[in-house]
Amino acid sequence: MLCECAASVPSEVRLADRIEAGEDVMLIEPLPSAFKQLASKWDVYPNVSLHNVAIALDEGHAVMLEPQPGTSGTFMKGVYSPAFHKRQKRLRTTSYRVDAVRFSSIDPGDITELYLDMEGSEWFVLQHLLSQPGIITIEMRSTHSTYKNPFATEIVEWMAINSYELQAEKDGDNVYHHRYLPSSNESHITDSIRFGQGPD
Repeated sequence: MLCECAASVPSEVRLADRIEAGEDVMLIEPLPSAFKQLASKWDVYPNVSLHNVAIALDEGHAVMLEPQPGTSGTFMKGVYSPAFHKRQKRLRTTSYRVDAVRFSSIDPGDITELYLDMEGSEWFVLQHLLSQPGIITIEMRSTHSTYKNPFATEIVEWMAINSYELQAEKDGDNVYHHRYLPSSNESHITDSIRFGQGPD
């Protein structure tokens, strides 16, 4: 099982080719309008699991903020996002109240590759991760500003404690490989390194 958090719209899904190849993929997207597009394209696919929720530390609801088109990705209210580094003027957003869950409530336990580009909320996934992926790709910085993941210290410590080694840094992302678990294959590690070439 592959998992991409904050998948956005179909044209931005990094795992699209692997969905079409028949691999089992879980896509998580909190923004209702983006999720509607994901469902329209892949809801009938038996190998795709779709979740219209935000990942948070606690169950309940979260407020997601969508910046003006073309400025940044949607982010959770209260989280330090790359969006704040991309505009000198006051950031204008549209807010949405969405369902929020702990990642453990939807983690099937067999995720082999995990892709996290959540505009600062990546740590919320790791805190309640049940699976032990062979590869974790996570946004840690911006290539266009001085942004640094607000939980960078916690993430690096978690990776070390849980036997993950840094394989590569690419376009703001860190690619980690579990020290004792084989990766799917070398091409998939390359795919992970490519993850994040879109807008951060």
